[in-house]
Amino acid sequence: MIGPEILELHARPPSLQTRRSSRPRSPSTKEPSCSSSACWAVKLERHLWLRFYISVLCPARSTPCTYCGDVSSPGVKDLFPSASAAPSFRRINIRRPLRARLRRAETSACKQQKSGIAAAEILLIGGRSGEVEKGREGSRGPTNIPERVMQAMNRNNEDHRSPAFPVFSKALISDVKRLFKSTKGTCFIIPTTGSGGWESALTNTLSPGDKILTYRLGQFSHLWIGRMTRLNFEVEVVDLEWGSGVDLEQFRSKISADRSHSFKAVCIVHNETSTAVTNDIGGMRRILDSVGHPALLLVDAVSSIAGLDFRMDEWKVDVALTGSQKALSMPCGLGILCASPKALEAAKSAKSLRVFFDWGDYLSAYKSGTYWPYTPSIQLLYGLRAALDMIFEEGLDCVIARHHRFGEATRLAVKAWGLKLCTTNPMWYSDTVTSVLVPQHIDSGDVVKLAWKKYNLSLGVGLGDIAGKAFRIGHIGHLNELQLLGALAGVELVLNEVGVKVPLGSGVVAAGTYLSKSTPLIVSRL
Repeated sequence: MIGPEILELHARPPSLQTRRSSRPRSPSTKEPSCSSSACWAVKLERHLWLRFYISVLCPARSTPCTYCGDVSSPGVKDLFPSASAAPSFRRINIRRPLRARLRRAETSACKQQKSGIAAAEILLIGGRSGEVEKGREGSRGPTNIPERVMQAMNRNNEDHRSPAFPVFSKALISDVKRLFKSTKGTCFIIPTTGSGGWESALTNTLSPGDKILTYRLGQFSHLWIGRMTRLNFEVEVVDLEWGSGVDLEQFRSKISADRSHSFKAVCIVHNETSTAVTNDIGGMRRILDSVGHPALLLVDAVSSIAGLDFRMDEWKVDVALTGSQKALSMPCGLGILCASPKALEAAKSAKSLRVFFDWGDYLSAYKSGTYWPYTPSIQLLYGLRAALDMIFEEGLDCVIARHHRFGEATRLAVKAWGLKLCTTNPMWYSDTVTSVLVPQHIDSGDVVKLAWKKYNLSLGVGLGDIAGKAFRIGHIGHLNELQLLGALAGVELVLNEVGVKVPLGSGVVAAGTYLSKSTPLIVSRL
């Protein structure tokens, strides 16, 4: 965003004065109505950006282009008009270097036959970004937290043994199952992270020495494999090229060859966040059933539940787990699992040591009607209640469809930039994250650092085998079309500044064109 530090104001709070504006002010100068510098800056930025969007959408310009005299597209004076119409401010003078940059941007855009959006992007290069409000655009998780969720968590502690709390808890646990599209499963909401969810799934269903078939196809599957090994399971790992997913025919061959049914579980990451690969869980289940293999199917769905289509009952998943900080758009701190009746039966004979993660304690609490074997994260539970309400109000399938649109739009932007995706086959494309390969002479870490330092844009670094080779754009959770387009515009700016010359506006136009045709009206506003 354009911050107040690029503007020289005749009426500004003392806390924002610079050396250039530290001269004594006239007694007649009026201060803004609010003495808070943050409030003042927010008002100013909102005014400028409101006028910016109006000028971009307006088909006519009030001043001719300095290059060709054309009046068919917005000009600099349209983008940054006089502030005389803005309440609480006497006058805004744009510094001379910025004026020159604006004129150069307009001329360059006209020469390249670019839109007003491209001109606006060009003028930002070399400027500074004022950080008034932090955003999480582009993040793979933790993601944006909606105001409604934050307000729901803004409460005092509550006695979880009171008569009222079990009523709240029962409805919450029941509604969580809807995220997994399950009516048969049993859910556990544990004060932990996705990593704790891994351990809970493994130790409650397996015994030390049990054999697991799993696939290493990215950083998070790699970390889960490490957890399996440290918990003393026998792990058979199939290493895949990072950027590819499970080949179903190869999986069929591996399962068919296990005639003695030595594999007690198949563990797979549904959506590998590091490489933006989504595996076909339904296809894997069909193969297990077709060969009559009894192995449990344990699925890491941390970055897919409430973002991608996940069908717990239909795919006969035995344990699925997610975390609160991803598509649920909450703070970190809740590990949420759903276990099938088959998994609960396996837990009765599993010999792995577990204490904090023991499902048996939760089941006993469910039976007694208290629901919690120990003090739960009360504020997070109220946040989860609000997050579920928001998802169900929009409609779970509509939320999934929105993520698909964002995934498609982001991939179209990458194509317009002339860059390649880390994901090697369209059948494995993820709709919650996109991993973008950079040219060999570029370190993707520089892209991520500059995006954060200059534009407050949160991109993901390349991890493991693709460290320095790729960066990741998250489009997951509480996000709308305009936020996504803003993040893509920021990526374009950063790429150009680190030496990857992409046409400014190209990705935004490609994504925006797709979104304008595919985005439905908001149901609640019909």
